[in-house]
Amino acid sequence: MKISKPTAFTLIELLVVIAIIGVLVGLLLPAVQQAREAARRISCMNNIKQISLAIHGLYDFQKQFPAGANVSSSQWGIYDVVEEADQGADGSSWLVSVLPLIDQQPLSDQWDLTTNVRSNSEVASKDISTFYCPSRRSGVRSEDINMMFLGWTSGGTDYGGC
Repeated sequence: MKISKPTAFTLIELLVVIAIIGVLVGLLLPAVQQAREAARRISCMNNIKQISLAIHGLYDFQKQFPAGANVSSSQWGIYDVVEEADQGADGSSWLVSVLPLIDQQPLSDQWDLTTNVRSNSEVASKDISTFYCPSRRSGVRSEDINMMFLGWTSGGTDYGGC
């Protein structure tokens, strides 16, 4: 009669296998993070390209590039305190003029060009993903970030123009 010896993993063999798997996962995670960042960088470049094409489309249509800000000359220098200018008491950004060309025609239609940012606060507070670089942050701001000192927590851009 033969006595068979039971076969099983020892505790040391199990720990070695777990350690090898841990090392492989540790080597793989940075590569995954780099791939994600590369995708976000490509998305950011695509956003800039869309904005650039919109600006050039506007130039083709109007024969001029959008102004850095749309401000009526009657409002220049009439602020009683500096904070009024900081809070967008008059005018609007160049981004408003490119809204129709980045598939945001409904928002553009809602914007009243005869008044200021404060009067257009409902439209100005909309988050438009094209105006954000995914490498920097997501398109939606957290509620604790105060936009334009008026209690706005959305709207804005990561890209500048003048």
